Amino acid sequence: MEHKSERIKQAALQHGWKAEVVPKLHRYEKSGDPADIEWHVYAMRDKETIHVLYLGNRFMSSTYSYGSHKQYPARSGSVLRLLSGKPDPRKLEGTNPEQLLQSRSVPWSDDTPALDIMLAVLGRTITWVRKIDGEVCTAYLDKPTNLGKTYFRVTQTKAGRRILEWQDREGFHSVGLEQIIEVS
Repeated sequence: MEHKSERIKQAALQHGWKAEVVPKLHRYEKSGDPADIEWHVYAMRDKETIHVLYLGNRFMSSTYSYGSHKQYPARSGSVLRLLSGKPDPRKLEGTNPEQLLQSRSVPWSDDTPALDIMLAVLGRTITWVRKIDGEVCTAYLDKPTNLGKTYFRVTQTKAGRRILEWQDREGFHSVGLEQIIEVS
């Protein structure tokens, strides 16, 4: 029977992390009780790290780090969510807007047709870096509000920039496609 720490390790490996389980036996050697074995799971992916500690079969603690941002998930389910998710680029201190734009993750290329881009963002949340001040912004593009409407479109400026336009409860919006860093 495999230990619970192995489940965390396998989840990390499935989602592109490097992971290892390291048992520490110093308490066990004194007591002879398997409940005194410390199981440490270490995982890392790019700028993210996770350390999980089990004492015997009991989840004791965990630490998640993304740059200088830290979280302390209290349960293994929270750790599994962090392992399977993407880090929030806004939480990485010291990251400037140019770095965010370089690490962008969007489901289209520069020559993707406008209709494909519109379908990729409809009913999803987009994250972009606002050019004027470098602030990271998000918006949800609601299907009923935008689907089939003339204001939901991708246009091209005379300079060749492609612009996504949509509406939400706050009004009409537009953002350059090159500014969008994530679609989730």
